[in-house]
Formats: sequence, structure tokens, C-alpha cells
Amino acid sequence: MLANEPHNGSPPGITLALGGGGARGLAHAGVLRLLSEHGITVKGVVGTSIGAEIGAFYGAGLGSERIEAMAREIDWMATVKFFLPTLDSGGLTSGGNITAYLRSYLGEATFGDCRPPLRAIATNMQNGQEVVLSEGSLVDAVRASVALPGIISPHSIGGALLGDGGLVNPLAVDVAREVFGGPVVAVAVHPGAQEADEDGESEPFRDPLEEQESPALMENLRRAVQITQAQLVRYRLAASPPDLLLKPVVPNMGVLEFYRGNEAFEAGVREAQASLAQLRALASI
Repeated sequence: MLANEPHNGSPPGITLALGGGGARGLAHAGVLRLLSEHGITVKGVVGTSIGAEIGAFYGAGLGSERIEAMAREIDWMATVKFFLPTLDSGGLTSGGNITAYLRSYLGEATFGDCRPPLRAIATNMQNGQEVVLSEGSLVDAVRASVALPGIISPHSIGGALLGDGGLVNPLAVDVAREVFGGPVVAVAVHPGAQEADEDGESEPFRDPLEEQESPALMENLRRAVQITQAQLVRYRLAASPPDLLLKPVVPNMGVLEFYRGNEAFEAGVREAQASLAQLRALASI
């Protein structure tokens, strides 16, 4: 349920809407590092999928430097461990290793512990409704929000079976503005966020890792979801545009290529640096 929190007269600072996009979402960590270095206040974060994960780490107090180290530390073997197949769980993997990874950093932290406050977007897999998570365990919320269909099994919270928030709201600018107020800075990292002529990525939905390791059925399912999400983001941004849209460029990075975290992180830093003057101006409103 969407929390109706007043934000009239809200303090200076920006609200972040951090989008989904798998491994590319490690660029969010680079954006946070740049904001921290320049003293730009973040008064609230709304995250979808990987955006919810990075937002939870940030809100739980890990700090931009620690999150940077985490993004850079993920190697090939860690990536493989995250997605070890189980095949009997409603997805390629049950997500058990992902849950263990989240708990090793978040422990028993809850939404109430988050500074800045956080909201995480998930999808009710039983009725298709958007779910804005605002209370309870951060581990459970993130685990639900990252449950990419066909890859990671859905996660149950309070009797509801929840899946990836990107199915309904891949970049939740509308929720960010309603809950925390503006100005809203959105960070779009999903495949298709960049046009081909912007970054030379002629096949934005191609995932090199999955093409090597996954059956054609899984690859086609993943591409279908990503194409749908890209179109959904365009429609939602037209209806509820952010005050500033950042689009870190990570060419031809697969959704599961978390071992390329260093590239994604640096892309986030570059994109935020290029918009630093605008970020400063928005933070002072």
C-alpha cells in the first residue's frame, strides 16, 4: 500500500528514484558516491529491483564508500553462486544465496532503521498489483523486489507472493514524488534506457552471459520482460517526469554480469559528475 505522507515544506535535498536493470544497477552506487562527495542531501529513496537493493544498503547506513567496495568486490565466482540453478522453485534459482548475501550486510534491519527513508517496489504475482513496501525486514523487501521472473523465484511476505517491481514500475518517479516530495532525480539503468545512437549499443537487450549459459526459452523470456519494461518506463516518465533523469552508460552489459560491477560503478560516477551543477541546484530548492 502506498503511504500517503505529507511533504509540503519538505527540507532541502533530492529524492532518488533508482530503477531496475540487473547488474547495470551497480551504477546507482556510483551516483551515491558522487552525491556523498559533494554533500548533496538525499531525503528519500524509492528503489525498484537492484535499485531497492542499493537503496537498502544506503539507508541502512553502510555508506557510499562501503557500497562502492561491495560493487567492486563481486567477481565471476560470486556471480555464479548467486544464480546456482535449483529449477524446482518457480525460477532458475530459489534465491537462497541472494538472501544470505543480503542478510550478511543488512542483518535484521528494517525500514524504520533507514536514513534516508526507503520505499521498495514489488509486484503482487497473484493479482498483478504494484506493492510499495514501507515496513518490516529490508532483506525480505529487497529479496521480493529483485525476483526477476524466470530467473529468481518469487518471495512471500505476509501471505502475498511478490516478484520483481520492474514488472509494474521499473522507475518509480511517481511514488518517489508522492511519498517524499520533489525534486526527484531518477536513475535509469534498465536495458533500453539508452538509445542506440547515444551509446552505440545496437542490441540493448542482448545478454552475453545468458546467451552462453541459459536455454533459448529463458533468454527469450528475459528479453520479452526487458522490452516490456523499457516501454513501460517511457510511458510512465511521460506521465510523471523527474526533475532530472540520469542514464549511466554501460554498453552491452548483461543483466547477470555482476562481476563487471567496476564498470557500472564508474558509469554512475561519470553520469552524476556530468550533471553535478543541476544536482546542486535541485538540492538547494
